[in-house]
Amino acid sequence: TSFRRYGIALSLANLVFIRQWSDILSSRPYEAYYENLTAYPTTVWALYAAVAALSFLLFGVFRLCQLAGAARLGYLVFFLAGIFSFNGLRLALNEERLSWGFAVLHLGTAAVWVAVFVGAGIVTIGLWRYKRFSFAAIDGVLSVFVLMLPINIVRSLPVVLAAPQRAPRALPHAERIAPQRIFWLVFDGLDYRATFPDRPDGLTLPNLDALRKHSDFYTDARPPGIQTNRSLPGYLMGRKVTSDLLPTSEGTFELGYSGKAPSTWSVEDTVFARAHDKGAHSAIVGWHLPYCELLGKFVDSCRRYPHYDAKKYPYDDKFWPSFRNFFTEMLQIRWRDTYVHVANYQAVLQDTLDLIEDRSVDLVFVHWPIPHNPVIFDGKRVSRNVPNFFEGHYKNLKLADLALGRVVEKLKATGQWGDAALFVTSDHPSRAILLKDKIEDLRIPLFIKNPKQRHGKDIATRTESAMLYGRALDLIGAAADTLASNL
Repeated sequence: TSFRRYGIALSLANLVFIRQWSDILSSRPYEAYYENLTAYPTTVWALYAAVAALSFLLFGVFRLCQLAGAARLGYLVFFLAGIFSFNGLRLALNEERLSWGFAVLHLGTAAVWVAVFVGAGIVTIGLWRYKRFSFAAIDGVLSVFVLMLPINIVRSLPVVLAAPQRAPRALPHAERIAPQRIFWLVFDGLDYRATFPDRPDGLTLPNLDALRKHSDFYTDARPPGIQTNRSLPGYLMGRKVTSDLLPTSEGTFELGYSGKAPSTWSVEDTVFARAHDKGAHSAIVGWHLPYCELLGKFVDSCRRYPHYDAKKYPYDDKFWPSFRNFFTEMLQIRWRDTYVHVANYQAVLQDTLDLIEDRSVDLVFVHWPIPHNPVIFDGKRVSRNVPNFFEGHYKNLKLADLALGRVVEKLKATGQWGDAALFVTSDHPSRAILLKDKIEDLRIPLFIKNPKQRHGKDIATRTESAMLYGRALDLIGAAADTLASNL
């Protein structure tokens, strides 16, 4: 009947947007921060409308085929919608959340899904050929899925009734010329062992090697935490952090510290708050963490970018942009979401270069998305189509070296290299390297290039890299001549 056919169309339309439903219904508060998944009431209304619009379109095309005497062609329309549904499922179950074991590890997600579709195609052709293909059976199976829609609507009602506020993403720059400047670069997942003592033959990292010759280089530095969510707050507060950023009912975040009970992150304790008290101006460029939301009022400029598996088109608090974005995402049949990582890297690099030219900022803090996976460098250019094997970490490591080279080159071209302080470090060792050779080494690279410093030295003493907090505050506002005399 027509009613049942529309039920099929509605079921498929709902399944096509399975990734969007998954994002809205499964996201937790900190995912909304980390992965750019803040859903607004208008976002959910736009999703309701998108499902309805697509269902009417599918049913309308099917009816036209029926009236033209080509009912089987109408089912082909449903089949194509089913393909989009599988693609939505594949995107919802991205590489981090989906474990296919050996097949994904050695063949890649794309190969696995190609095999699934080929297998389904062979079964379908076989059933059709031997006259066991039943449209009625398909009708019955697909009609069951229409029950998912009211469930999704009921589960999304809390979002519809909520009133989230858009957090500030940026603040205007202040006008001030700094006596000397501090550039603090944190490369995510930069591994000491992979970068220096166990560097593969043939891998050249000329910019990191050159910086080592002009800096204090610590060969036994340890991060403030074992992962990003701990290390970055640890750097900004100058202390070890033992538990993640966790949201509280008051909308702030809670951290656990070594030897102490968890407590709310007090932004007054951060390096930016202290720099603000000294009359200095700061800027943040980073990815993954909610820098602007938590620290925006203490800095003069803030740019932050979502996690690598976040949405390319973030949810909007306006109806039509959200409605349009749903269909734009639906038409993206891609094998990997690395385009977000590519965009993040390019944006962070450009923002950093722009801040080098803007001399009104004393302290520039940059959290780079590289050399963290996924791999986006093929050895010659940035690309979103690079195979993501363990060895790919070295390609991203090469990209990190090139990015550092761009920063140093810009500092020299603008005449700031001699007087600038440059900190280069990491938030944790590389997990890709750990999985590859099963050697646990907690060391991270740590460079401190002081103003006026011309010659470097290696320091073998075990060092907590959280000490950069105090070093930055010591440098802010101090006379460059005084700093040079203390080297």
